Amino acid sequence: MAKLRKIPSIEQGLYEAFGILKDAGIEEAIKNYTGKKKGASFYRQCADPGAEGHNIDHADSLAIDYECLKTKGIAPILRAHEALVTQFLEKNKPGQQKNLFDAINDFNKIIGDLLATLHYARSPESPGGVELTTKEKMKVKKAIVNLEKILLTLQIAVGED
Repeated sequence: MAKLRKIPSIEQGLYEAFGILKDAGIEEAIKNYTGKKKGASFYRQCADPGAEGHNIDHADSLAIDYECLKTKGIAPILRAHEALVTQFLEKNKPGQQKNLFDAINDFNKIIGDLLATLHYARSPESPGGVELTTKEKMKVKKAIVNLEKILLTLQIAVGED
């Protein structure tokens, strides 16, 4: 039976990394980036929420994220850390925690803003024509940062019991 992991959690991030790299990829990442020769079974224990005393080293989690970035372009353990920090910040801002419905509404608004910004920036009538100007690039980057923030909020809202 599958183990239930809290979302977000480092265990969940490591579990996702196993889905990307498999056992051999985890072992190879650790060997290449840290020089350690630990087996995948050790890291499977780290991904087990019920295993006491099995915590992943920071250097190992970076190695696994580096390999995941090379393989699939995502860093699942870093995403878990970001979500945990965002969750902490949300809990420490009284009256500002969002539920799933609010987070989805904000997500839709941010996507709409991003698309409108991109559409205008790529139109021939924009200041740079079809090429993005520096100012337009900054607007797009700001919209992407807002999107990343709301995705973390959504991950936290989905993980609530």
